[in-house]
Amino acid sequence: MIVPGYKIAGGEHTRCRRKERFLDRNTIEEIRNEIPAILERTYPMQVWTMEELGGYRNWVCQISCHDAPVVLRITPAARRSLQRVKAEIELVATLAERGVPVAPPAALPGVPVVKRVRIGGGAYYIVAFEKAAGLKWNEVRQGPVEYHQAGRVLAKIHHVTATLGRRLERPNWDENDYITNAKRVLPREKRWVLPLFRKLIEELCALPRDPKEFGLVHGDYNFANMLYGPRGLTVIDFDDSEYHWYAYDLAVYLFYYMLGKDPANMDLGAAREVWRCFLEGYRTERELPRRLLEYLPHLLRLREYMLYSSVYQSLSLRPWGAWQRSFVSEAEMRFRTGSPFVEVVDLGA
Repeated sequence: MIVPGYKIAGGEHTRCRRKERFLDRNTIEEIRNEIPAILERTYPMQVWTMEELGGYRNWVCQISCHDAPVVLRITPAARRSLQRVKAEIELVATLAERGVPVAPPAALPGVPVVKRVRIGGGAYYIVAFEKAAGLKWNEVRQGPVEYHQAGRVLAKIHHVTATLGRRLERPNWDENDYITNAKRVLPREKRWVLPLFRKLIEELCALPRDPKEFGLVHGDYNFANMLYGPRGLTVIDFDDSEYHWYAYDLAVYLFYYMLGKDPANMDLGAAREVWRCFLEGYRTERELPRRLLEYLPHLLRLREYMLYSSVYQSLSLRPWGAWQRSFVSEAEMRFRTGSPFVEVVDLGA
């Protein structure tokens, strides 16, 4: 989940209860202080450097062992069970084996795929991933080629997950943290949103779950979870992989391009071009979900509610900037009036 404008901030803050599943400033500082010694004990090679990459629901860093960079993700055990973390690793490894450009788990000698550790008063899981080559979204100018590639790679992901032959131990879409924690993170005066949220969830629960259209998805398929290299893009961060309609991944990709830099002035013309190229790329590998256009308004609204919940959760880390204030204002206007996030017909669909 993108929380625009987020950076790790210092300063005092009341500690979140451990069961709340998110990292706050004090918890991040605790991890920073204790992780070097834990890594020294855990990994049977000399760690030359360690670079912090960020943290929100997980804390991520990069270590370099003999010039081979590895990305480590530290996940609170309160957020993910061991079985679900292992299922994510199995999924990513399977995608890599079948030629999908992802950052696979890193096989390190003498270290289990998932390492459980104690940091402060909490339990965490450490997973190592190979460092993928490429530039981040804010380091490269994206255009039709990148949008097309994103669609094509997503179709490859969906093809693999649809043909796994068995269900992995990953959550259903309605177990997502941003859904289950919404009541807790929203201020009392904003809880008028919750009945609208519940109504949408009930409507989605009533939709058919045709195996051709419903299965294991990435869950957070957006430009920030891709690295852009000369040979194409690499998809990262399957932490939110869950069972959902395949159309949801397509909706999420469109959603963030629609919001752009200014949620109060979404560029519909630019979004049409993104959507057209993205769908063309998807079609090169897989048929579009049959009910895509029918479900798209519901799935965009779901993501809007989830981002709304996420933005309020992010207050545990830092005050809002202009982007967050604008998004909340525009989203609340749409919630109150029942206006769609975007008219599907306006996308040229």
